[in-house]
Amino acid sequence: NTNYDYMRIISSLKGAGATYETVELNFPEGFTLEQIVDRLVENGVNTREALMNSLQNTEFEYDLVKDIPTDDPDRLTKLEGYLFPDTYEFYKGEAPDSVIGKFLANTEKKITAEMREQAKASGMTVDELITLASVIEKEAGNPNEVANVSSVFHNRLAAGMRLQADATREYVNR
Repeated sequence: NTNYDYMRIISSLKGAGATYETVELNFPEGFTLEQIVDRLVENGVNTREALMNSLQNTEFEYDLVKDIPTDDPDRLTKLEGYLFPDTYEFYKGEAPDSVIGKFLANTEKKITAEMREQAKASGMTVDELITLASVIEKEAGNPNEVANVSSVFHNRLAAGMRLQADATREYVNR
């Protein structure tokens, strides 16, 4: 069946038609990593401890993740901003690395080579762009304000100014 993912194929091969309960979950734009984990836990995908451990400690094999700086003491969580907002299907009790891998595979597809080149041309890393996009999204509050907030922030950065974004202060103080 071409609709089977790897877990389903393996389970089919191991057992005579073993089935697993799945859950389809939507993660809207603006969800923090904590909110994503909360939704996964509430729906029986896995435990908070296992998911958080995977998020912080697993070395995922995605180009996107390999470029995340690991020596930044100000970085609260390794993969914040890297779990693409979308609708996903998970198995209840699915392995945490598999769960996080679904998000990262989707994010990897969404960040195109063109976007990576634009980041490089702007003098920013993809990680910095993801962070800036997250700050812009939170600061704007609604989709109609994103372009204006983005313009203001890019102008501030070009002038060597601080962003002075409420969203960053709120994130750190949560």
